[in-house]
Amino acid sequence: MRYGVALVTGVFGLAAMALALVPLALQRPRPTLPDVVPGTTTVFAVPLDGATPHVVAQLKGQYNYPTPSADGRSLLVTKSTLLGNTGIWSVPVRGGGPRWVGPATYNGMPSWSPDRKRLVVSDWTGMTNFVAVFDTKGQRLRTLTTHRGEGGTSQPSWGGRNVAFIRLWRPRSGYRLDVEVWHATGGRAWSRRIAFPNGSVALAPDGQRMALLQVHKLQLLTRHTRRLLATDAAGFTLPVWTPDGRTLVYFDQKNRLVREDVATRRRHVLAAGRVGYPSVSPDGKTVYVVGFAPKAAVSIPK
Repeated sequence: MRYGVALVTGVFGLAAMALALVPLALQRPRPTLPDVVPGTTTVFAVPLDGATPHVVAQLKGQYNYPTPSADGRSLLVTKSTLLGNTGIWSVPVRGGGPRWVGPATYNGMPSWSPDRKRLVVSDWTGMTNFVAVFDTKGQRLRTLTTHRGEGGTSQPSWGGRNVAFIRLWRPRSGYRLDVEVWHATGGRAWSRRIAFPNGSVALAPDGQRMALLQVHKLQLLTRHTRRLLATDAAGFTLPVWTPDGRTLVYFDQKNRLVREDVATRRRHVLAAGRVGYPSVSPDGKTVYVVGFAPKAAVSIPK
């Protein structure tokens, strides 16, 4: 798989999703839109305080990567068609159908700016990999960096005023991995070499600390320090930070949604089920996840 393409993609078979958790089902039908991709998408809200998960949206078609808007009233999601076009849609969390926002740059996981007005992606033009900032109209605002030749960059992560990613490249000494932190307005802030295997990063809201995921090992990384947080993290999706930067939310290898305090390493299992793509609300009280597979559901583990 080409390294420059997003490490987390929407190829989990979301086209056949259906709700199996009925006690907290929607009270009225949701408006739907015609779509060339059959099936439905269910978005669950999982309270961080351990309360029962519930459904916030059930949409016709394949929608991915729900991200709360800056005010927390809606979710920004991406949607692809069989023609290869991808768009950004807004879905109210308290009822209502999806509303068109604008075109998405490519069919991969976007990383949004704190104000949700811009997003940063890693993509390819010919043989050149680039990390660039786009607006919600699909216009490229600036290119942070390009990569030519062997290697490429991981999916970037936006935190605070910075963007972070991992670059795989080949100097004369052989292949190497570097974590790079760039200012979102342009210019590299710092970089740090790390050991293999390849990984991905999730930048904290302060724009300096980051969660480094390498296979099943989850680590807290800064410019000068590195600390192990977990050895049982699932490798298929990135962890996400709470807005206060104190907590990471991620899936473990048992597909359980876990909340971990990065200072004390205390963990709490929030839910379990066939779900993915977590994101945290601006008030830090709710995690949103997308269900997939024919009987998608979340539950509170006993």
